[in-house]
Amino acid sequence: QQVASIKERLLENVFAARDRPDKGLCAANSISLLNAARVSLEGQDFHSIHIPKANLQGAGLCYSNLKGANLNGADIRGADLMQANLRAADLRETLHSELLNTLEDHCDRVRTVWVTPDGETVVSGG
Repeated sequence: QQVASIKERLLENVFAARDRPDKGLCAANSISLLNAARVSLEGQDFHSIHIPKANLQGAGLCYSNLKGANLNGADIRGADLMQANLRAADLRETLHSELLNTLEDHCDRVRTVWVTPDGETVVSGG
């Protein structure tokens, strides 16, 4: 119960930074702690939050709404951003994974990717 209330308080800190840059440091630290504790952030509505320099390395942010969020300088290496809305998000100076290869012959978004168990073959669908 105590852990749940700590998680709730940290999330409140994050949401308090919606359209409030002055709350950004507290929000960035709070979301970094949640991520370090491996709390799923999947599907959360983080639109317009200010979390500059947050550590979101390896974060599960699938289906999250980050529209208009300030992620300036955040570490998003290895973050799962599948179907996350990043429209108009500030991604300047973010730390992100290096592009190793591209999937060719797609004319739009890649919507699904499957890797064989041996890791030798990648299949993608648009």
